[in-house]
Amino acid sequence: MSKATHIEQLQKTARTAVEAGELERACAAYRELADATNSPEAWEGLGLAAWWLQDTPTMLDARLKAYRLYRETGAVVAAARMAIALGNDFLDFRGDAAVANGWFKRARRLLEPLPPSAGHTRLLVWEARLAQSARWQRGVARA
Repeated sequence: MSKATHIEQLQKTARTAVEAGELERACAAYRELADATNSPEAWEGLGLAAWWLQDTPTMLDARLKAYRLYRETGAVVAAARMAIALGNDFLDFRGDAAVANGWFKRARRLLEPLPPSAGHTRLLVWEARLAQSARWQRGVARA
């Protein structure tokens, strides 16, 4: 089997596994695909499958790699999407609002020069959630 055929087969296996809810199999396929191609899409897929499995170390590592690769290739919208996801991950899985805020600011800088899009909306939602979380924590601290 040629390398290209093998990669196509891995892509199909990963997508099919996600659609079937077979997330361990999806993680394995995306990991093999990421190792074979080092493509940001493969790392992003691995990050998503790991998110569903609550595998924080794999998720963060994969999404960081995807972010860096998207930046290197000039895929600004995809890099912003990964920055937003990382902000959410650091807030939800690590409880680190400061790091989350840093990722959201990075996403904002990437999206600012672009026309309004779903990415802008997604960012606003997560920034609002971060602000609400901070307000709630301040209220709990005073109680």
